[in-house]
Amino acid sequence: MMDMDVTFERFAGDLTIPPFGLKIRFGDHGADAETGVVCLRPRVSGPPVHTHARQDERFTVVAGTLGVLVGEVWREIGPGESVDIPRGTPHTYRNGSGAVCEFEYRLTPGGRFAEMMREFARLAAAGKLRGTSGPRSLIYMAMVFIRYADEVRSVRPPMAVMRGLAWVGRALGFRLPELGVQVAEPGAAADGGA
Repeated sequence: MMDMDVTFERFAGDLTIPPFGLKIRFGDHGADAETGVVCLRPRVSGPPVHTHARQDERFTVVAGTLGVLVGEVWREIGPGESVDIPRGTPHTYRNGSGAVCEFEYRLTPGGRFAEMMREFARLAAAGKLRGTSGPRSLIYMAMVFIRYADEVRSVRPPMAVMRGLAWVGRALGFRLPELGVQVAEPGAAADGGA
């Protein structure tokens, strides 16, 4: 377990996604599993309610309190407590407290979660993703969800809504970087496009 003196700034240098109020330190990533640590700012809602078709997920709180929705039930977990989320189960998380929350995640087997989070970070660094509301940000979020639909499927809003928003984005000329193309990491020169 990590030091209990948790501050958001302690995660300097890790992947930061300001519109989501989080920082991520990626851990091991292989065919068997991918792991990491997430640091959430106070009073931050998590991602849309979603499922993983091929992965089980576990959250273990290191510091603070994490609200976790599993199915239709919210529960709060604190330091040292874990929650297991079987593949196919709708879930999300939030930090409803006034303090930073730090939690470890483990996805089994490994997949493309880190790649997806890096894509969100690049969009945020380029000024394309500015929050979790507003038409432009919602369109870019939907486009990323559609790109990674084999890994993560949105439940609320439903994937049909995500597909519709992504279609609107493409019609308006919004573009994501091509897969396999090196794009500057956050902090480097931003990529072009809408």
